[in-house]
Amino acid sequence: MDLINEYEVSNLLDVPLHRLDTWANNGKLIPVELNGVKKYSKESLLKFDIANEVFNSTWNEFINIKPKKNILP
Repeated sequence: MDLINEYEVSNLLDVPLHRLDTWANNGKLIPVELNGVKKYSKESLLKFDIANEVFNSTWNEFINIKPKKNILP
């Protein structure tokens, strides 16, 4: 099971840490606690669209993006 720490999850979902605590309290997203550190399974995050995009992307579409114009002098 892939586990992601609460700071990375907060950044990924673009929510503050206290929102993760609220979700844990109401059962929306339950952390696993290891040595006092809250972590979340990758599987539990897949219910969020942004997590799905990140975890299921091959990044090929992003690698192939070219700038519309050269902005360097």
